[in-house]
Amino acid sequence: MSFWVTFMRQTLRYFQPDSQLRHCSEENSSQLTPTGNLAADLAYIQQLFTNDSDFSVQYLEIDDPGKLDCCFLYLDSMVDRDSLSHMMSKAVQLRQKAGQLKPEDVMQTILSMGKVEKFNDLNLAAKEIAGGKVVVLTAKSEGIACVTLKGPSGRSIEEAPSESVIRGPRDGFVEDIRTNTNLIRRRIKSPKLKFQQLTVGELTETSVSVAYIEGIVDLGIVEEIKRRLQRIIIDGILESGYLEEFIEDTPASLFPQIMPTERPDRVAEALLSGRGAILVDNTPYVLIVPVTFPYLIQSAEDYYERFVYTSFIRLLRYITLNISLILPAFYIAVGSFHQDILPTKLLISFARTREELPLPLALEVFMLEFIFEMIREAGVRLPRQVGSAVSIVGALVIGDAAIKAGLVSPVTVMVVASTAIANLTIPTIAGANSIRLTRFVLMLAATFFGLMGIVVSLIVILAHLASIRSFGIPYLAPLAPTAFSDLKDSFIRAPHWLLSKRPMQLAKHNQVRQANNNKGEPPKSEH
Repeated sequence: MSFWVTFMRQTLRYFQPDSQLRHCSEENSSQLTPTGNLAADLAYIQQLFTNDSDFSVQYLEIDDPGKLDCCFLYLDSMVDRDSLSHMMSKAVQLRQKAGQLKPEDVMQTILSMGKVEKFNDLNLAAKEIAGGKVVVLTAKSEGIACVTLKGPSGRSIEEAPSESVIRGPRDGFVEDIRTNTNLIRRRIKSPKLKFQQLTVGELTETSVSVAYIEGIVDLGIVEEIKRRLQRIIIDGILESGYLEEFIEDTPASLFPQIMPTERPDRVAEALLSGRGAILVDNTPYVLIVPVTFPYLIQSAEDYYERFVYTSFIRLLRYITLNISLILPAFYIAVGSFHQDILPTKLLISFARTREELPLPLALEVFMLEFIFEMIREAGVRLPRQVGSAVSIVGALVIGDAAIKAGLVSPVTVMVVASTAIANLTIPTIAGANSIRLTRFVLMLAATFFGLMGIVVSLIVILAHLASIRSFGIPYLAPLAPTAFSDLKDSFIRAPHWLLSKRPMQLAKHNQVRQANNNKGEPPKSEH
């Protein structure tokens, strides 16, 4: 009980009035204006980077040899040395041509070389250096120049490893937030696509960008996203998963209200539907918000394949979802409490397979489920070339050995294996994991209360799903509350020429998706 009291207090902490919380981007130190004495300003910044061997200073003597007039400050591992050498050589060339070069001339040379910022704060200069930029200090010059020089290149753009692509673009997000922004802009070439940048993390100062399409998204959702991000007080954000637990409506729920993805086309589709996206630097996972439960059962390929095939696949997913959720619990309930509902021949066959088994049925199912989960986790952690082989071979060998050793029945192995395969048909990792965890809740209820426990547990789960929201959007929309116009893109997927409106709960002010001349009819041939 004490754990849940503490948990609720910590949860409510992030939903207090703004006056009681500190903004994540507030600076602990006040602004420190340069003194104009280059040696003193340089000594102050060097003192901040004491004992840091990566910190480097390049000096440039302008007027007289031995006189310090200009210096470049940077972290060696984060800056392109060739670009830095080019910038310094250009200043030296100007000096040779002019005969005499003032510090102000160096500043003007730097400003013409690319993306440069000017400010008057030594503390901010130190933060820019820590962020991988080059800071230029000059004597008797107004302001400090901050130059962005591209450092070592990151991972190249490739197919998202966590989301297999059947049909569609094969580029995935990378760890650079600017590259990820570019991947989204390549798909939505409109000035209405907006990115609002925030900084989260007192020490890491991680760049976080909120993406949305102006005129489509409900601006209340965007403001709520920004408000929750600004309330986060933490030393560092190393991955987007840090943010999920801070900004979810119901973080204690087994069902996620935020969906991570590595696919730019999935994010573009979400933005066009009226959702928002949260990009975090140093991670390839982008968070889509708000998210409903039916949305977790959908895949990006659903909009690339023909609608007849897509509708069949979606119905299949809902069937396999119920198999993955209920089948083991139903098997335990029938085998332990309700054998009389089985046909006589099936009951005799079932009893014959369990005649000499030493373990109770519930313990048998839990043991196999645990072994299969262990094999799945081992397959994920191993290298990709080995992991899939270990998962398949391990399941076959252990299942066969358990049957021959007389520990489990073949029916139990078949039930657990079918459940595991059914869970793999759910296209999103977040949705599949929630079903995996909820399955154990139903299995416990079936162990103690049989079918009655399953029914009561399902009612409680449905009530819970109906009660939670994702950034103000009902989690079961468009099923509850029912929006009949949105059902065309839930259990099935209607043809694109019938999907003329965006989801009602998301794009409340701009629901029309297509031109007015498309009145829900297939295009007519001119011949």
